[in-house]
Amino acid sequence: MNSNLHTDWARLLISTLISAGVQDVVVSPGSRSTPLVLALANHPSARSHVILDERSAAFFALGVARTSLRPVCLICTSGSAAAHYLPALVEAMLSHVPLVVLTADRPLEAYHAASPQTIDQVKLFGHQVRHFVDLGLPDATPAALRGLCRQVAQAVDLACHPTPGPVHVNARFRKPLDPVPSAPSEPFSELVTALLRRGAPRFVHPRAHLDAQQMAQLVADIRRARAGLIVCGPASVHTDVEALRQAVVALSTATAFPVYAEATSGLRFGLAHPTLGSLTTLLRMPALRAGPGPDVILEIGGAPLSATYAQWLEEHPQPVRVVLTAHELSDPSSSARWFVLADPAQAAQWIADARPTPPDAWAERRSYAVGLQQQNDRIAARIAERTQTAPFCDATVVQTVVDRLPADATLMLGNSLPVRDVDLFCPPTQKPLRVLHQRGAAGIDGLLAGAAGSKRGLTAPLALLIGDLSTQHDVGSLAALSQAQGPLVVVVVQNGGGRIFAELPTAQNPAAQPALERFFLTPQTVDLVAVAQAFGLAAVRVHDAATLSTALTEALQADRPWLIEAVVPTGAGTQLRAAINEMARSQAASAQAMKVCLHGFFGGARQWAPVVDGLGGARRLLTLPGHGPQPVLPANASWSSVLDELAAQLPPSPCHLLGYSMGARLALGLAVAHPARFLSLTLVGVVPGLAEETARAARCAWEDEQARLLRTLPIEQSLAQWEAQPLFATQQKLPAATREAQRAERLGNEPQGLAWAMTTLGTGRMPNLSAALGSLPMPVWLLTGALDLTCTDLATRLASRYPQLHHIVVPQAGHNLLLEAPEAVARAMAPALLQAESKP
Repeated sequence: MNSNLHTDWARLLISTLISAGVQDVVVSPGSRSTPLVLALANHPSARSHVILDERSAAFFALGVARTSLRPVCLICTSGSAAAHYLPALVEAMLSHVPLVVLTADRPLEAYHAASPQTIDQVKLFGHQVRHFVDLGLPDATPAALRGLCRQVAQAVDLACHPTPGPVHVNARFRKPLDPVPSAPSEPFSELVTALLRRGAPRFVHPRAHLDAQQMAQLVADIRRARAGLIVCGPASVHTDVEALRQAVVALSTATAFPVYAEATSGLRFGLAHPTLGSLTTLLRMPALRAGPGPDVILEIGGAPLSATYAQWLEEHPQPVRVVLTAHELSDPSSSARWFVLADPAQAAQWIADARPTPPDAWAERRSYAVGLQQQNDRIAARIAERTQTAPFCDATVVQTVVDRLPADATLMLGNSLPVRDVDLFCPPTQKPLRVLHQRGAAGIDGLLAGAAGSKRGLTAPLALLIGDLSTQHDVGSLAALSQAQGPLVVVVVQNGGGRIFAELPTAQNPAAQPALERFFLTPQTVDLVAVAQAFGLAAVRVHDAATLSTALTEALQADRPWLIEAVVPTGAGTQLRAAINEMARSQAASAQAMKVCLHGFFGGARQWAPVVDGLGGARRLLTLPGHGPQPVLPANASWSSVLDELAAQLPPSPCHLLGYSMGARLALGLAVAHPARFLSLTLVGVVPGLAEETARAARCAWEDEQARLLRTLPIEQSLAQWEAQPLFATQQKLPAATREAQRAERLGNEPQGLAWAMTTLGTGRMPNLSAALGSLPMPVWLLTGALDLTCTDLATRLASRYPQLHHIVVPQAGHNLLLEAPEAVARAMAPALLQAESKP
């Protein structure tokens, strides 16, 4: 064969690819693809990348296309080479990334004859590509040459429209594969030259418009809702994130629906709007599982990765779910009522502009949104507290990476735990970050190569958060990674294997325990730092947050890629996540029933606010008789008549009762008198009465003197004497602002009323209820400060006498725990209230 048909055919093929919109071509070496590679090498404007391993090459191409939003071509030789593309093509198919796979193949006579490097490549990728064409062997006829241009241009167009994804072009070649220097000019050469000059044919597509009539029906469904929620899941690579941010803010404002944005949505970092950051944690709470939820859920993008959300949808099928997605359906639960297959930003803005909130629904929607945001904020605060005090672990790593990234940098998230940990441990911020992910097939493969490819189109720093197994799975792609330019840092969370399996039911199944470590967690012993250095990367190993932060600072300013292996204690992350989940359930239980709170003498109802605000849920802060600027003084006043007055203010359904000091003694009296009305009893700094008559008489005399002082001295002087008692000495260590706030509340009381309260409700006037503590049917907790020696000693003796009592000692605090340690009281009470409500 003394002809350059193969050469010209390949030149026309490659030129058409480039003319049709391909700019980047990723080549893996081989023989059968020689005509294609030589044509590529001689093309003046093609950008070529050579990657030895086809699997790495495919994920690299995926990364390039993900950030450039242009189709990228892959070229490989015949045989098993193309089979290595499959994992990346699956991801591209499901995440709508345009790829053109150009496989060299052998002539048909080589098939089924045991020829080397020959397999059946016809429709090799099955349904994992959007289009397949077999070009056959080069053909010199004019129709074949023109058909080559049309088919190649059509393949590129189908990779982009109507639904982006991979396409497969199979090109056969028969030897000789190399150009023939002495070949004479052929008749087809003139046509090839003309076709090269003309370029690829163009395709024009219609623009889709939202159907106004159907959208009006959708908005009518939204208008009927009394509460709703906007859930933003994984964004398509084609999403204009800035436009989506603006549209989601407009949608939330117009509907009064709160927004949850997971990291993969691109809205978690950079949205100038209140955003829920702990939806998965919120949805673990029994209050949201059992109580009324939103009537409408607007889902934007792909299905959220939260398994808890999917489970919640199964348990709550009543919401009208509206899915706004640009491409294929996103409905794993098969429960969506509406699918808007359009640009999500356009659809969200359309709904926002349609006035989707009737005036009579605004207040209720807003109340629900504020309540959910408040619960979220409380949970976020608790998560922050736990992570700040936790040892160096998975949470520390993801928080440090997100904190250290500069604005407008790119964060790429590996699957399994890293993507989930960012949602759990990193609250939403207004710092804009671009977030990349591989949530199409959600596999752990190809992440290093994908990061290397993604960096090709980025000038800002890129950080990849990835697990140790994902890193080892793609270790060959360190070769591609080493060629990247500019700051690119891979942060490996080295937690000893696939720790996500420790989060799954398998880990709790006794039958699976013997196999868990070997077959699921699969810890490895590869020295990732040494491997990375062997590929020419800068690599370090860190064991603490300070060293990690220092390494990140240097890596994010470097001109070559870095790998940082962050070694965390095995199981530490699992324990922290479990503790947070338990905390969420505890807070939820405390939020279901109302909490009725009684304050101490010379105080006010707001004394309990810092504690119950931390617990969440409904509360009722009662003002004791004799307190306040216009105190209530019941007629024929006595201990029992005051209890009757307080009982009349209780909610109709059983509640939690909490009291401090004088309020604790009154709460105990209420619990004894009305045991069926309370789910639990919490007594802070309580003295349940005096058994000895001499002690009672001495106490009454002291109370009478205090009442006399209140009636005769200015209230400021009386308060100064009250605060000077040794019982309150520990408060001197508190900030001046805290003490002044308490003083201002106390000065709001009326002295004559306080004198009445002292002589009516004092410890000397009440019955001794110590024995009654042992017979109460509800759970009882006694809380004391370790520095309040009297109350701590008394509570210790009571708890030893009555085993059903629970005594909690708060360290480094005195008598007034509500003032000195409100967060510690809230943390102690959350599991206590959960236990109370879990009883039948």
